[in-house]
Amino acid sequence: MKNIEKGSKIELVLQMIATAIAGLIIWPLFDLILCAVFTHSEFKYSVFDHVIEPIIFGFAVGFVFWVTDKKKAIKKK
Repeated sequence: MKNIEKGSKIELVLQMIATAIAGLIIWPLFDLILCAVFTHSEFKYSVFDHVIEPIIFGFAVGFVFWVTDKKKAIKKK
């Protein structure tokens, strides 16, 4: 497998997918801990709150990380 260059479109896609997958794992766990420890409310799993929102957030954060990495790569050259 060839190396992925910093700032490439392949890196963008991989970074967005990896961040979204991490969000799918961490977001519901954080919400569960928040409900159990701090608010003492019942935890209710919903598709929008625990699947759609982390994917959108993951894509946005992945894009921001990619832009900052790309700027660093351009400055390095």
